[in-house]
Amino acid sequence: MVTDENSEQPTGVSVPVSSAAQTLLDSGVKPFVPDVEQMMAQMIALQNRIAAMEAEKGIPSDPVAAGVSNLQAHVAAKVNASPLSDLTELSKEVVKLVEHPARETVSLIRELVGRAIRRYPHLDLAYVDELASDLHVAVLKNQPA
Repeated sequence: MVTDENSEQPTGVSVPVSSAAQTLLDSGVKPFVPDVEQMMAQMIALQNRIAAMEAEKGIPSDPVAAGVSNLQAHVAAKVNASPLSDLTELSKEVVKLVEHPARETVSLIRELVGRAIRRYPHLDLAYVDELASDLHVAVLKNQPA
């Protein structure tokens, strides 16, 4: 018979117990019951610490802002690495992105990335396309129609 942690009275629920567990129970050992509130406080403190470290390094914790930052960095890298390919229009639109862009702006960028992929298949823009797609999804989730 299992007892409540705060009393010696049985809870009325019979639970099968292994012989090793029964030996421990008979010797007076009580199961450990974690302090859930303390664990939650530790988790929140850890999340806050991580957010502070990310902010210190300039890493946005918001998925849309992070998507904007990632896309801007990767498009700039592709433009710099590909001086013979004209990615001017895509680059200009990506640079203009704000931390929380409108749905239409992100849709335009997805289209411009698709156009660049079709025009310059040798540039390997698959990752830029993935970043644009991730940003588009994040914006759609945060700005429902």
